[in-house]
Amino acid sequence: MRGDADVVDELTVDHRMFDGFFMQFNDAQPGSTDRKRLVDTLVIELMRHLTFEEQHLHPVMCEHLDQGDELTAQESDDHDRMRRLLERLRDLEPNDSDFDRLVSQLHSEFRAHVDVDENHLFPKLRLAVHPYVLDSLAKKLRVLQKGAR
Repeated sequence: MRGDADVVDELTVDHRMFDGFFMQFNDAQPGSTDRKRLVDTLVIELMRHLTFEEQHLHPVMCEHLDQGDELTAQESDDHDRMRRLLERLRDLEPNDSDFDRLVSQLHSEFRAHVDVDENHLFPKLRLAVHPYVLDSLAKKLRVLQKGAR
């Protein structure tokens, strides 16, 4: 993403990247090492994404949004469900009977997460949070991404 993108833009780009991982997974041969490689990458990148939101975005939500504490609690519950699925997937092989089912569940949870973020939280953040704060968060996310890749 460009250096002038704010955290909403950067997280939206992340969402599209994850959509791409799920599409590639669906296109890969069932039971293949390609599916395992994609899931391994998805586990690392989605954990990074969730951790960033929890450590940096949630405090901003609590501080600046009406009902920020409640919104953050709901987001945390959603993140916990995805984390549990990611942890289970981390230890499975692509020919395991639960592998495809868990990826499908993760995809559903992820799509719900994207819907809430992009259609509800992100517009509220843009209205309630000063652009400087959103830009500062974007810089933190880019540093984290650069170090992880």
